Amino acid sequence: MPDNSARQHRCAWALLVVGSLVLAPAGAFGADHRDSPLTKATAQLDINDVYIFKSTTNPNNTVIIVTVVPLAGVLNAPVFSSTGLYDINVSNNGDAIEDVTFRFAFSAPNFQGQQTAAVQLLTPQLTQVVGKGLTGGPISSAIPGVSITAGLFDDPFFFDLNAFNDLHDNGNIHAFCRPGVNFFKGLNTLAMVMEVPSILLQAAPGSTNIGVWARTLDQGGRQVDRMGRPAINTALIPAALKDTFNATLPRNDSTFTQTVINTLVSFGNPLDYSTAVAGILLPDILTFNTSSSSGFLNGRRLADDVIDAEFGLLLSNLNITTDCVGNDSTFLRGFPYLAAPNPVH
Repeated sequence: MPDNSARQHRCAWALLVVGSLVLAPAGAFGADHRDSPLTKATAQLDINDVYIFKSTTNPNNTVIIVTVVPLAGVLNAPVFSSTGLYDINVSNNGDAIEDVTFRFAFSAPNFQGQQTAAVQLLTPQLTQVVGKGLTGGPISSAIPGVSITAGLFDDPFFFDLNAFNDLHDNGNIHAFCRPGVNFFKGLNTLAMVMEVPSILLQAAPGSTNIGVWARTLDQGGRQVDRMGRPAINTALIPAALKDTFNATLPRNDSTFTQTVINTLVSFGNPLDYSTAVAGILLPDILTFNTSSSSGFLNGRRLADDVIDAEFGLLLSNLNITTDCVGNDSTFLRGFPYLAAPNPVH
């Protein structure tokens, strides 16, 4: 094949794959933003991203952050659902079944826009209220060493969406890296932030490997959204199955293995490679070694460039490996780590 044809062939594959990763503004926005028909219609229960990393101020602590409500204050009201529930689940024995759950529930907003947050700790042995307070500030905790907050923050996700649109709409193969511009700069999200002693998440002292995912439930108890690793549903699950995937428990993700393999093969990856990657990515749980400070695929730090990492993983046979966009948020060194919210005009 001539060089020009080969380049066009690679670009065609790139369009297909990048298009599945991040659609134009009417569709999905990023790692998990607006990833299915139901989440688009239920924005307050739409999970954006899940982060878990070793505390930078206490090596014995783990930080978990879940962001929800894409484009809060611009596209969607900057409030948590007052009828739904937000769960942060931890499996600490490798079976993809939650052993520890932190459940957030919120009241209707008061005249100042603040909501009362109540946080429960759920395990097979007990149900305990561990925190209560107002959004936008510290939530008091009944467990020593646990810090909790929930409220509006700068969205830490970063991706050059406009360059993708240029590539998609105009076939501009030079769209990326000219230089890259973060579409999410200046946008906000709602977030639940927890820093907890790592031992609280472990099956036993020294058992440092855990898996984390978030899910949201509506008033009737239906699971609306769930997320572990970034872009699994967005990139690898066909449109007709996206709501089904979000309603499925991670322990049952083997039912999607062949679907993920087929999608990876359709991206131009070899069958054996696609099978191996599907085995890594499913179940959709963000795996983390609480003793390690390394980042994605070991958990996910706020500044980890997951788009570049997943370009390399999903597009192993292509030349597009980066969008040339890095983190531009000013994260805090300590709790709550996220940057302050941007002004909403």
